[in-house]
Amino acid sequence: MLWLKLRREIIRSPWQFTAAVLIMVLGIVMFSASYMSYLNLNESYQYSYEVLHFADYWISLPGLFPRDAVTDALEAEGVERGEARLVLSLPAEVMSSTRPKAYLLGVDLSVIEEYLPRREEGPVRREPKRLELRILSVPDWGRPEVNDLLVVRGEYASSPDEIMLEYRVADYHELEVGDEVTLFAPDGRERAFKIAAVVRSPEFIWVARSRQDIFPSPDTFGVAFVPESGLAEFLFAGGEMPVNELVFTVSDPAAGEAVLDALPKGATLTERAHQVSHEVLQLDLDGYRQLAIFFPALFLGVGAMVLYVLQARTVHAQRWVIGTMRAMGYSRGAIMVHYLAYALLAGLLGSAIGAITGLLVSRWITELYVAIIGIPLVRTVPQYGVLAAAMAFGLITGALGGIIPARAAASLLPAEAMRESPAAAGKRPWLERVFPPLARLRALAKVGYRDLFRNPRRSLYSVLGVAVATSLILVSSVLLDSVDWAMRHQFEDIERYDVMASFYPGAPPEVLDELADEEGVRAVQGVVEVPVELHFAEEVYTTALRGLEPGEHLYDLRPAGIDDADLEATAGSSGLRGIVLAASLGQRFGVSQGDIVEVESLLDHSVRRFEVLGFAEVPLGALVFGERDAVARSFDLPELYTTVFLTVDGDRERLIKDLESRPGVVSVLDQANLRDTVRQLLRMAYAFIGVMLLLGGLLALAVVFTTTMVSILERERELATMRILGTPSRAVAWMVSLQGLVLGAVGLFLGAVLGQVLASVALGMWGSDLFDFQVVTYPRTYVVTGLGMLGILLLSGMPALRRLAGLNLAEVAKRRED
Repeated sequence: MLWLKLRREIIRSPWQFTAAVLIMVLGIVMFSASYMSYLNLNESYQYSYEVLHFADYWISLPGLFPRDAVTDALEAEGVERGEARLVLSLPAEVMSSTRPKAYLLGVDLSVIEEYLPRREEGPVRREPKRLELRILSVPDWGRPEVNDLLVVRGEYASSPDEIMLEYRVADYHELEVGDEVTLFAPDGRERAFKIAAVVRSPEFIWVARSRQDIFPSPDTFGVAFVPESGLAEFLFAGGEMPVNELVFTVSDPAAGEAVLDALPKGATLTERAHQVSHEVLQLDLDGYRQLAIFFPALFLGVGAMVLYVLQARTVHAQRWVIGTMRAMGYSRGAIMVHYLAYALLAGLLGSAIGAITGLLVSRWITELYVAIIGIPLVRTVPQYGVLAAAMAFGLITGALGGIIPARAAASLLPAEAMRESPAAAGKRPWLERVFPPLARLRALAKVGYRDLFRNPRRSLYSVLGVAVATSLILVSSVLLDSVDWAMRHQFEDIERYDVMASFYPGAPPEVLDELADEEGVRAVQGVVEVPVELHFAEEVYTTALRGLEPGEHLYDLRPAGIDDADLEATAGSSGLRGIVLAASLGQRFGVSQGDIVEVESLLDHSVRRFEVLGFAEVPLGALVFGERDAVARSFDLPELYTTVFLTVDGDRERLIKDLESRPGVVSVLDQANLRDTVRQLLRMAYAFIGVMLLLGGLLALAVVFTTTMVSILERERELATMRILGTPSRAVAWMVSLQGLVLGAVGLFLGAVLGQVLASVALGMWGSDLFDFQVVTYPRTYVVTGLGMLGILLLSGMPALRRLAGLNLAEVAKRRED
């Protein structure tokens, strides 16, 4: 009989049950899809690392050494396999395609080209393009034993005049097997190498120039692999090629330090956890994992709240029925199971649909992520544990939402449940005491606002429903605003230059004067960068000390709170008096203004101690700043500029070609290209965030609909009485709608606050020393969210108003109700 009663209740209010199931489906889909894709991505990373023998340790040597002088160190106990190689950056020239590129910061966006401008048709036009290539030597006698390469196109290089390009730089410039790449030696000699293969490397799943530059554009930076004999002929006149780096895998973690101890003083050890590509990907994956738990937990929490509201209302409305069932002999346990079954059934049905849907969605997410990031080898395994967890979460959520009302129903005694409750004593709402004119309103208006205070529990449910719904929509929008602002702040407020030229070993001051006199050049700013290690108590952090010149603001920290006076304050008579840290470093290591930090130059391993004078809010990267001349004096550097920034009014293409032809220029970056691709990625981000907003909007609609319908159902007898007394149905509808809008306004305010808090938590999961995002909300976001919630309030109230208009007044008025 109780199961028949449950079935009839579901049939009588199908939309409420559907809304509860939909909420559960959305939460389970988010959890199962995101967490299964996270596990598959992690599995693919580990599989790629295993098959391609990704190194456990890298050791950079303090200079060039004969191979025989350092390879004995790899015989240390615990070393499984190892390689000695040469790693250096050289200027290169390729015949690059001039077609629009679907890349951003080294990430291939061709998989989502429907969101990007169409590529022009017709034959490919090519022009010479200068860029920097990170050259890594590979053995002549076979494949590398460590950090092997996956050949995408072509065949593995077997000749000294061949080169293999990492696929991002090859695809960006539309280079194919058989094309040529010209390398330029430091002494000015050049040599053309034929592309033998396009490859992927486990070291460069994420291509980064360094920790200080984790977003290089393939327009100006790439990675290439050249046989040792080719490098020996080109750079060392055919003699033996020296090496400057060891890479190896170990069976015992202690072997890393053992190898380091056997090498010349000044060698530096990097373990896998701090290898730039791996670290960036791990940060991204960890953030993805946390968000894969955070948002589903939020959605499922909302589901539990909605189920609680539904069942609490049902128990409240069916007190007389519960008393009758107890009088007929039904036990407390039977009644508790009956009222709990509604929530459990919604949880079970929602979790089953959500788990199956999530499995399908997870495959799509994994494929898209793999295509964008470029994971060398992909492996997916059935995630039965996640599916089981999803089902369990659905049942647990249903149980949490239904257990309290079910216990309340079971605890009612027959006599107590069947007794009419005395009407609560009428009181003037506090609002009337604060605003006395409210007491003189017309009767209908007075009834309308007093009803909000007469049943605070019901009003609280409505406010919470709107607040949670608003926060669900707002949190996704705030995340998007924050990322959008960070990109704009980085590339438009801080990096305000048009063109950036990198020099090796550096540009003398006269070059800046020459560039300043070029036609169309408005301003020039030279910068010196020193690779350094920061020593914080027990921790060491590798970054770059960037020396800036006050007075020029092409790399402008003023919007981040650092002005010329602050920069000049870092300079002393004999060098740096102090340094300015990126704010993310201060947060990570707990450093405060006035603390002393040891700074070790990686050029000569000299150590200096500096006071922390302040912090700069820089969204991307974790650099250290100081006044340019003081940086040079502190580390005995020649008067050279490693990087030159320019703003241009004239012919930018002509200037770029002129810069690329200058001696010592490693690469030239047109900032306009980078800004365009940033905007393209933001459009793509809107498409992705749209999915989140759609889910949040559906959930918001379900939540508001449920709370609104509950409110109407609880007041059916009251509203029917007003109709019987002669109040027009339109007036009753307006009163109910106005009450909903008033409660909605309160919920909107609370939801805006809650959304900001949740967005801050989500960004905290995403953020790190390399990504420092601030919580930013554009005014338009509040406007759009408010209008959206107004639409949801009106839409969700329509079924309730239709039900109200179709009430059988006599039947409702006779209904027993507490």
